[in-house]
Amino acid sequence: MKRGTKSIKRLNASKLAKLKNKKQDVWIVKTNPGPHPKDDSIPLAVLIRDILGYAQTLKEVKKILANGHVMVDGKIVKDYRYPVGIMDIVSFPSQGTYFRMIINDKGKLVPMEIKKDESKQKIVQIKHKFVQPKGKLTVTLHDGKNIIIKENYLVGDSVVITVPELDVVKHIPIKEGSLCYVVKGKHAGSIGKVVEIKDLGMGQRQAKLETDDGMTFYTVKKYLFPVDDVKWVKVVG
Repeated sequence: MKRGTKSIKRLNASKLAKLKNKKQDVWIVKTNPGPHPKDDSIPLAVLIRDILGYAQTLKEVKKILANGHVMVDGKIVKDYRYPVGIMDIVSFPSQGTYFRMIINDKGKLVPMEIKKDESKQKIVQIKHKFVQPKGKLTVTLHDGKNIIIKENYLVGDSVVITVPELDVVKHIPIKEGSLCYVVKGKHAGSIGKVVEIKDLGMGQRQAKLETDDGMTFYTVKKYLFPVDDVKWVKVVG
């Protein structure tokens, strides 16, 4: 492998990657361009080998992928450098294991095991909105997907979609009273109800959230990801 093209120094790996020991190996796989920005994702190979431990070497990872044993959002992926990001559904059907990628309370991107039926839906956030020719309202989601919607949802709202079909089954607005998941900042991984959203000027908006135990905290509004249930990001029961 030519250093500097398909790998980066382990110490320079994405801060989202939960690596056991950044000093153990000098080099690590880097992501290809894809649905998630490199700073908001980890390579599929890192997930399979370094986090889940499903392989010991990159060669083993490539074999697993070449045999079509890994799916992301319901589609087979064979690129070991494919960027995996928050809320992605990573499936290993031959093993019967399914995962949703979430941000933990340390700000790391980690897999949360889910049931097979849960892997058929994905919660995504609207990042951009535009009108196509013939008036088709289209939104770009946080994972890079574009879908046509029938209702005029707002940027920042979330929708639940089926994968891989991309049919919208639910809309979750971002507003006071909404349950939100914090995906960045010092409160990353926290969940709370929005108590107040305040305009600070210069395009900056601050949100006050309250947790189930009555604690309150402030964060930047753009760090919020609306959810309708903690099951999306926490193991329940």
